[in-house]
Amino acid sequence: DFPVIDDERARIARTLGLRAPVVVLGIDPEGYVTSLAMSTFSTDSPDAWKTTVKQIREKLHIAKSDSSNPGELNQLPLAPLFEIPRLDGGDPFRLADTRGKPVVLMFFLHTCGHCHAALEFFKEQLAKLPENKRPELVGVSLASSASKAAIHSSLDELELDYFTILVDPTGVAKKEFAV
Repeated sequence: DFPVIDDERARIARTLGLRAPVVVLGIDPEGYVTSLAMSTFSTDSPDAWKTTVKQIREKLHIAKSDSSNPGELNQLPLAPLFEIPRLDGGDPFRLADTRGKPVVLMFFLHTCGHCHAALEFFKEQLAKLPENKRPELVGVSLASSASKAAIHSSLDELELDYFTILVDPTGVAKKEFAV
């Protein structure tokens, strides 16, 4: 799944002088697919293409072409901070406490096959990294009504019980990260 720019009326294609439909897939300078979902495009001015280019550059976090370093990444905002309980109790997890350290934050369901595949991937790949450079994997359970035992049982059975598991009963983290 990835965002799509809908040009069903061919306004963008006409503005750019294209005769066939075009798919724009955003890839940032590091090779990651980025969001290019845009609901509208300016077509009412002779420079409409400049507005479209500006929108695409903003979505890809690429500095203006007149920058001293063309293609340089804009400064991205810091991750939103939150504090939520750990599945096993104890002190709540505070994302602010990880500042300056690499963290992989994953929202997951303990019953989701795709989530299991992602967790297996992280288990294999993180183990390949030197411990001093290895990011901490932190999982936020999306199963608000599931019991602690159900989550542990599912992950234990699949040998995926190797990471910090958080619960988000008030939806704070989900809201901060627009999940």
